[in-house]
Amino acid sequence: MKAITGFLEKYLSPIGAKLGNQRHLQALANGMMMTLPLLVIGSIFMIIANPPINMDTVDLNTTNVLIRFLINWKEWATTYNSQILAPYNMTFGLLGLMTAFAVAYSLAKSYKMNAAICGIMNMSIFLLVCSEVVPTTVEGVNGITTNYLDSNGLFVALILSFVTVEITRFIETKGIKIKFPDSVPSMVGNFVNSLLPLLVNIIIIYGINLMLISATGKTLPEMIMSILTPAINVGNNVWVYALIIMFSNILGFYTRA
Repeated sequence: MKAITGFLEKYLSPIGAKLGNQRHLQALANGMMMTLPLLVIGSIFMIIANPPINMDTVDLNTTNVLIRFLINWKEWATTYNSQILAPYNMTFGLLGLMTAFAVAYSLAKSYKMNAAICGIMNMSIFLLVCSEVVPTTVEGVNGITTNYLDSNGLFVALILSFVTVEITRFIETKGIKIKFPDSVPSMVGNFVNSLLPLLVNIIIIYGINLMLISATGKTLPEMIMSILTPAINVGNNVWVYALIIMFSNILGFYTRA
């Protein structure tokens, strides 16, 4: 046991300390914590919509009080399924979109930038590359695809958060902004100085998205997920999973410390 503890302190602890204090990882952790209430509340409504009973195997004429309760619950949940799942769809079902805001907000805040504007900016970029306008059955009304707005777009949201904030920060550090006199309200200055970063982000990221579609037929989110899928599949191995959990606990310890 002492040998294992010594190994951890000598080799993994320094790495954990450095990674735990890394700005982008801290923004990732803080941003994901911001979305945690969405996961909890969304999961509650998912549980309500799916009571723990299989109607195909249960005796519908049973007199067991608990089973009768579950049968009635299942019938009620089936009848009002869309209404029950509406809170889930607007919380857990928008995890990717909310993460796009939360992580960009946290990273921009760590840089002492305008965090709210960066978060909204990244949400806009995320929607731009992760969804497309499609016609609906209602005449004259269009909708958008939601393939990557939920947890499927989580990794895309994280990558875009880092990229958009770093592009915005680069523009700010180069001093490319308009300085207004003190008499001008700060909201006006924030509005004007957010125009160029948003435009540059759209040109770069949306431009890359269009080039990928033209060259490969895949959108930027599809390309990112095709690259990350093998790494995600490796995580299904029990030993790799155990290593990830152990290392995440080390990072969490040094982040809190």
